Amino acid sequence: GRGCETLSELAADLRFIEKWRRDYRSRGISKRKTAVAHLALVSRRFAGPALLGALLNDDETIRLHTARAMIRNADPAELAQILELAVIGSRVTRMVLAEDLRPHALDLAKEAIPAALTCGVPERVLAALDVLRAWGKFLPVPQVYTLLRHSDPAICAAALDVLPLVPRLAPLEAEVLCALNHRDGDVRSAAARAAASIGVTNALPLLARRLQDEDPGTAAAAAHALATFGADGCRTREQESRTGSVLAAPASATSPPRNSST
Repeated sequence: GRGCETLSELAADLRFIEKWRRDYRSRGISKRKTAVAHLALVSRRFAGPALLGALLNDDETIRLHTARAMIRNADPAELAQILELAVIGSRVTRMVLAEDLRPHALDLAKEAIPAALTCGVPERVLAALDVLRAWGKFLPVPQVYTLLRHSDPAICAAALDVLPLVPRLAPLEAEVLCALNHRDGDVRSAAARAAASIGVTNALPLLARRLQDEDPGTAAAAAHALATFGADGCRTREQESRTGSVLAAPASATSPPRNSST
């Protein structure tokens, strides 16, 4: 607010901002990080260009340090840029920034996250889905539905894993049932987890069939999903045990392994 503007003007008059800009051009990483941390505290009217330059620095540690410093008093446009850095950056950068951006998840869900999900670059789409799963918050991001039949199975599976975190639209149940018959085992496993999380009772027959899936991960995911459906799931599992499915036994209630998240 106005207090920040007044203090920033004072810092400029005392030539502190000029000193911090000069320090940012230093060869020492520590000195540059300190300069960025100070510049992030003043009004963007004085430090905006320098900070944006630091976000594009060749050194990933400088980029990450700058982004974390800016988040504390960033405006919506800057938050979108920082999310972009998380999406295109390394896994470590994404993990750190996803946590820092968590309080701003609702603002980012308005434009920045949908833009990342529809950018058409598989690596970025997967990274954005990773961030959504890491947040674990219910967000109005219906764009996830457009990814459920993506040509890349990894994207399909990741979209299914965040399906419980987005609005439940009309195609939801049909998409989960379709994914349970997908050619890829990871997608079938993710569909089983989604069916359990959302409570798709019509998936019980398909989940029973998946107990004998050729992919062990899918069979385990189906067994765990059936265990979440209470009496109906237990009856279905019992029926399958008579057909010779090992995973239909009570031990199947243990959680299946799932892919690591951000």
